[in-house]
Amino acid sequence: MDTSKSEYILPRNSSTSSSSQEEQVVETKDPISLKNDDNSILFSQIWKDVTSDNRLTLFGFRRYRTTHLLNLRFLEAEIHKVDHELYQIGLQLDSQPGGGLDRLGLQHAKMDKRRMKVEEVVNQDLVLRLRALIKEYDEALAAFNTVMTMETFSLADNFEKASPRKDLHAFEKFKTRLLRVDLPLRKSSRDPIQHYLRKGLRRLWYHFGVYRLRTDDEEQSSRSPSPTVTSSWDRTYQNTARVAEILTRFAIAMVAGASLVVPLALLSSQQSQSIRLVIVAVCITVFSFIIALLSKASNYESMAATAAYAAVLTVFLSNGPTNGSIN
Repeated sequence: MDTSKSEYILPRNSSTSSSSQEEQVVETKDPISLKNDDNSILFSQIWKDVTSDNRLTLFGFRRYRTTHLLNLRFLEAEIHKVDHELYQIGLQLDSQPGGGLDRLGLQHAKMDKRRMKVEEVVNQDLVLRLRALIKEYDEALAAFNTVMTMETFSLADNFEKASPRKDLHAFEKFKTRLLRVDLPLRKSSRDPIQHYLRKGLRRLWYHFGVYRLRTDDEEQSSRSPSPTVTSSWDRTYQNTARVAEILTRFAIAMVAGASLVVPLALLSSQQSQSIRLVIVAVCITVFSFIIALLSKASNYESMAATAAYAAVLTVFLSNGPTNGSIN
């Protein structure tokens, strides 16, 4: 018996011309069975993803930022209607703000020409609707804030997942962002150095492997031979976050070393005390600018780093030669 179908026996009708003892049998599709079939097909498709050794495939999920924003805007529009009605009812009461400060500026608020009665608008249904909307809105805002603090990567970073997507253009795959659910949330603002390094690495990876992201239509329009996904280059993904983290540490170490070596070399070649003071002042200014531009340090941390750097340069300045020591 086909499990995707079920038999329903219709009741006998005495007015029918068929034999009175026959039962009419109608076969209809069972929606539950269809759903199970869809799940079985979907299971076979995602089984490779949940058992993959590629961490981008295993822990990468679509962010749907635009869809989240649409949901928030729809909720915002619904709440705005209720909020507007409540404000109009409140303005019609002609009551003065407590304390006479009018912090909300209600005296300058515009009133609608249509007059509404309080009992017609403010009722139990409105209160329950407002509570549900506010709760859903707050939860959506908190969830979206959590999503936006998660680490991301580009769909184009993972050829294993990007190549089968025939519904997306190659540049769409490059712009599509996925979330890394296995990495901790960003507790503060993003690191500017890592941010720009990731953008550069993604663009480099995209241009280097764009032929593997093209669909059949794009390949025909570009008049280029259709390459296979299984290239001799075994690596089909790049961990942009890890690479950017390593490069950022290396860049910070190089900047720290250069910030000490360059002033030391300049100071050692100068004998005039005034020129040496100018060199120290310029180096401290440049160091402060680099800290403010390329790091996510707080105000206190920036001040402490600049003070420590100035103390080191002061030691260099005091230990150097002066005009009085020259024969």
